[in-house]
Amino acid sequence: KAQFGQTGGIGKNAFYAEWYGNGVYYSLNYERIFYSANKFQAGVRMGAMAYSNLFTLYQKDLLFVFPLEINGLFGKHRHNIEIGIGNSFSTGRFYHSVSVPQQYYRQFILFTRLGFRYYTKPGIMVRIAVLPLLTYKLGYMPDTPNEPDFGILKPSTAHLINDETYRRYALGISASICFGYAF
Repeated sequence: KAQFGQTGGIGKNAFYAEWYGNGVYYSLNYERIFYSANKFQAGVRMGAMAYSNLFTLYQKDLLFVFPLEINGLFGKHRHNIEIGIGNSFSTGRFYHSVSVPQQYYRQFILFTRLGFRYYTKPGIMVRIAVLPLLTYKLGYMPDTPNEPDFGILKPSTAHLINDETYRRYALGISASICFGYAF
């Protein structure tokens, strides 16, 4: 069992759920602290999210998002300031809601995290954060029903019908709240 003070008041492992943030709508996550010295800890976080695409309820396809992040925690014991950087990889299709015929696009989300963490003695963790984002769209592709759709570039980008999307790069901001357990 982790003792408070060994890694700034937390255990080396954490499982938590995040609402919004870099998992788009939600994500389930595992984090591992791999470095700890004085008032600084560094960790890596991996997560996953799956949901049905809202614009294609008739197709039953799922969109998967996998956040990967490196975090730095500054603080002592239960209160920590958190900064991080990462990328959310997606598989599946983000649909263009007004195109006829139906078109979709793939995207990558690069993000930074500025937040605060609080731990209780038994290891309950609460996080809040703001996440500046850079979204990159690969381009629009025609809808291809019944085609396997697991993988970032399937079907290949050779099928792009509009390589110059309306906004290929977009800056944005998101926020998140997390609840979990550190041990």
